Amino acid sequence: EERTVREEALADRRDVLVTCVEKLDAESRELLLSRYSRENTMQDLAQEQGRSANALYLTLHRIRRRLLECVNGALRKEGLS
Repeated sequence: EERTVREEALADRRDVLVTCVEKLDAESRELLLSRYSRENTMQDLAQEQGRSANALYLTLHRIRRRLLECVNGALRKEGLS
């Protein structure tokens, strides 16, 4: 039973995360997709975008922070945190 509760909580977080990702601007979503779904290295992405790897690390950090704030806020609002 405890496992089921944890699985449901994880599913809730996943659903909220998907919603939060959908709220991102197109450029941020594309960068996340490029980095995490297409198995590109930061150097590959930097070269593709004509930016430094450090600039992309910072941009991804900011995107992940926005996602964390969105997820936590949504879970608090729904009483799921």
